[in-house]
Amino acid sequence: DMDFDIGAAKAEFDLSPYMIRNLSIDAGAASLNITLGNRADLTFVDVETGASSIKIRVPKDVACELRTDAAMSSKHFDGFEPVGDGEYRSTGYASATKKIVISISAGVSSIRVEQY
Repeated sequence: DMDFDIGAAKAEFDLSPYMIRNLSIDAGAASLNITLGNRADLTFVDVETGASSIKIRVPKDVACELRTDAAMSSKHFDGFEPVGDGEYRSTGYASATKKIVISISAGVSSIRVEQY
């Protein structure tokens, strides 16, 4: 489990070598670049920001669900399908054995989630 409280900063996290169950990031005006791995069966990511640039990379072999509350933000979710109000899923989510659930609450931000 990891918990970060970041103010106005640039943060780059390559967490791919680690088994992450819970990742919580609370940031102000920040530039976040996060790479997640496939070591845990279930990973929860919670990101809360103000005016930020957020880029999250998830492995292609892990299914991913996105939950967003970011009406005034630009969103780029390549490879994800909308399933509800502010919710998106990668292909095969329901039957996957490994999953990442990402919740993002943001003000005026740029949000990008991509598979690698």
